[in-house]
Amino acid sequence: MKILWIIPKWTLPAIDGARVATERLIRNTIEAGAVVDVLCLAQKDEVVDLDLMKATWNTNDIKVLRRELPSGDFKKALYYIKSLLINPFTPITFSSYTRSTLKQEIQNSIKDTEYDIMLFDCLHLGAPFIENGKLIKPKSVKKIVYRAHNLEADIWKKYVTEENNFLKKAFLYYQSKLMFKWESIIANASDGIAAIANEDLKDLESISPNSKFKFVPLGLDFNSPLDYSNNIQTQLLFVGRLDWAPNKEGLKWLLTIIWPEVLKTRKDLILNIVGSGNRDWLSSFKGLKNVVFHGFVTDIKDMYKLSDFTLAPIKFGSGTRIKVIESYAFGRNIISTKMGAQGSGLEPSDFILCESVQDWIDKLNSLKLNDKYKTLSKNTNLKLGDIYDEVHVGFEFHFWLKTLL
Repeated sequence: MKILWIIPKWTLPAIDGARVATERLIRNTIEAGAVVDVLCLAQKDEVVDLDLMKATWNTNDIKVLRRELPSGDFKKALYYIKSLLINPFTPITFSSYTRSTLKQEIQNSIKDTEYDIMLFDCLHLGAPFIENGKLIKPKSVKKIVYRAHNLEADIWKKYVTEENNFLKKAFLYYQSKLMFKWESIIANASDGIAAIANEDLKDLESISPNSKFKFVPLGLDFNSPLDYSNNIQTQLLFVGRLDWAPNKEGLKWLLTIIWPEVLKTRKDLILNIVGSGNRDWLSSFKGLKNVVFHGFVTDIKDMYKLSDFTLAPIKFGSGTRIKVIESYAFGRNIISTKMGAQGSGLEPSDFILCESVQDWIDKLNSLKLNDKYKTLSKNTNLKLGDIYDEVHVGFEFHFWLKTLL
């Protein structure tokens, strides 16, 4: 079975949840027996290392095509405004994927190779193949598989409900409708849809009733949980891409409302914030006591080893948060909302559940690492390991892909 696996950004090093999820699944699907060509639609300034990827994944072939997307908020805003004026019926976040030059480059790069499966590793990767409201499958491809990280239209709907400005609300509403339309086009053109979260399957089935579905969770290694560092202070860790809206809004909520109240009682709590992506918005919180901003770190394991607990104050979104699974793979309990733990398979008794502002304040005020929490992290590690073991996930995914042919 030969797969053309299309990814939206350079995956190595795996510095965020999406990259970690993709890296583990590709590597273990290849180890299960698939022959994989990778097509990366990288941004123009991304640094790539073809030799590293080939050595890490044992891929058959790797091609990199560049998307034109400016860096910096101001330039990016101008780019999206221009895209909206030129292509008003295309979701603005799809703009860099639908340029005619890129679409032609993609077609030229794959036309001479036969593939059993073309796999979109996120919704946006179907956009270059859409013409006049239909997704056109290349002649060299037998089947299309869409790997659904989340429900994109749902995220836009959340923006709508939280926006008070009428003009912004109208714009966001229009974008949510466009996103749902394009999400439906891509889902209905897919022979198979692999959902990261079980909770998303029902909605995806209603969008595309004729596709075949599979729950393909995030795969990680659960065999080497870390020892604790015997900290004098209680060390907390927030890790995630800092410009992804659910992470950004959740962390902002924590820092603005909860953290100042907690510090009135707990002088020994330290919050470590780690993540890639644009984090300029955090500058207004630089004066907060007992908060350490690490930015991007090369080895996330060091931060987990330092921590006693991790945090996921997520208020909206879909899919599965890799940090929830990763936290227990490293042997750390996570303090999370229900939404933060969504898609993980965790019951409220498996993690430290906090929903309201007062829940968070009360829990953080009383939080201490003890034998109860060490036992909880051990038990949850074992439970999640049965579901999310990366080798098992890769084998099951490979087997399901073969059933589509």
